[in-house]
Amino acid sequence: MFKKLPEKRIDIEKASMMSAVMNTVEAVVLVLLLVADFFGVFKTRPFLWQPLLVLAVSALLFEACLSIRDAFIWRDTHRQNEMLKDAWGQLQDLNNQLRMQRHDFLNHFQVVYSLIDMGERGEAMGYIEQVYGQMKKLSSVMKTAKPAVNALLRAKLADAQQRGIQTQLQVSSDWKNLPMNDWEMCRVLGNILDNAMDALKGAQSPRLSIDIFEDLRAYGFRITNNGPMIAKQVQDRIFSLGFTTKATGQGLGLHIVRELMEGAGGQIRMHSDEANTFFEGILPRGGDAGERPGEDRTA
Repeated sequence: MFKKLPEKRIDIEKASMMSAVMNTVEAVVLVLLLVADFFGVFKTRPFLWQPLLVLAVSALLFEACLSIRDAFIWRDTHRQNEMLKDAWGQLQDLNNQLRMQRHDFLNHFQVVYSLIDMGERGEAMGYIEQVYGQMKKLSSVMKTAKPAVNALLRAKLADAQQRGIQTQLQVSSDWKNLPMNDWEMCRVLGNILDNAMDALKGAQSPRLSIDIFEDLRAYGFRITNNGPMIAKQVQDRIFSLGFTTKATGQGLGLHIVRELMEGAGGQIRMHSDEANTFFEGILPRGGDAGERPGEDRTA
């Protein structure tokens, strides 16, 4: 799936190069026509030079339009390729998190088995209660009607806890009729959660909360963290293509989030102050996305 896009990209580059060469040739022809006219070559045949000049200019403009078209096609293809890479990265992260959880589960099972085998039943019960408490907290994400979203949230919450981040999840909607496919919503949530956890690096008492809700007009989510305040000039550009504050970032993640949300008829907004930063996404129930549910929610 990911090998076809680079091939298409190469073809477009070749087509653009050919168009550029043709533009150069036609430009030379145009210059020759103008020089010939300047030296009076066409004075003996005045009926020839004007049609030739018009033809040359028309061809030049046509090739210029083709070049512009090819440039836009290349840009869109390149963007699509980068979006697929981002999506693939999200899949890999999710897969790695699930593998880590499976590994942890096997370790817990071995510990409990060994404790029981040594006759330490009290210790085994205490260990089971601790593990059960963690699993119960993570299993709270299994409340939506979207298995892929549940899996993503579970993996991200486990990742946050491993980073020492205090997490809170509030699910007041099952998102059963969400007007966005599960895969796209996973990309939206995954990008925002990754940015939120990155923002909490080095923070004292880091906290991350996820609120999934709906009302009569729309479905929504709000992801809040208590990391450093985002500067106003950064807030104004945070969803722009290519804008990033990371040394190795490409500025695609949050731009993709906005494109996916708006493509589904919804919207995404963010707010940051000294206390908290939150991202809120709204998807309408087949109506207007202009009014946000939960406007009275506190940041």
